[in-house]
Amino acid sequence: MLKPGALGYDQPLLIQSRVLEMRVVNGGFRRLWLLGVLGAAWLVVGASPAAAQEEPPAPPSGTLRLTVKGAPATLYVDGKRMGRVPESHELELPAGKHTVELFDPAKRPYTTDITIRAGQAVELKVTMEDVAGAEAARPASREAAAAKGTLRLLVNGWADISVDGKRMGRVPPQNQLELPAGKHVLELTNPAVKPYKAVVTIPEGQTVEHQVRFERKQ
Repeated sequence: MLKPGALGYDQPLLIQSRVLEMRVVNGGFRRLWLLGVLGAAWLVVGASPAAAQEEPPAPPSGTLRLTVKGAPATLYVDGKRMGRVPESHELELPAGKHTVELFDPAKRPYTTDITIRAGQAVELKVTMEDVAGAEAARPASREAAAAKGTLRLLVNGWADISVDGKRMGRVPPQNQLELPAGKHVLELTNPAVKPYKAVVTIPEGQTVEHQVRFERKQ
């Protein structure tokens, strides 16, 4: 007799008792026929519970359509390197807020915040400004040039940068900042470590390197 579970299924067959009680002509039981019918019915009715389970739905997402004039450039999303991107690029992202950064050694870094909505596309057009062109566009006077300096950050890991309360992007890739000469309040934040805060002094026309050492949260 075919037993429950013999074919890998464990649900009982409701018509089992009726089939076994059927008598056929010539006063006997045609057991082979009955077992064949029973086995086929068990195969159809006794579906595995695991097979009926559906996969969980994918989290909501949307599309970032990026147009970069001056490409290629290295794309970062929320601090994660996404690779070099051409002039036109599409990227699927989870719904919510994201920080988008573009970096090229010969151009000025670009950073912005975007919001992705489920099932929708966000168009982002960026012009990567050439460093030489940016320098030429500045005031040519020595006084104007000397009134600024450069802060170079040495950071182990990543962090959001603020200077004098103004957000300046994220390191990496933004590890060099041009600032007015004088004193500034530097702040770096990362959820995994304690906030970092320091006062830095930028001399006119010079570059200052600043080493950042984070302390992990207790």
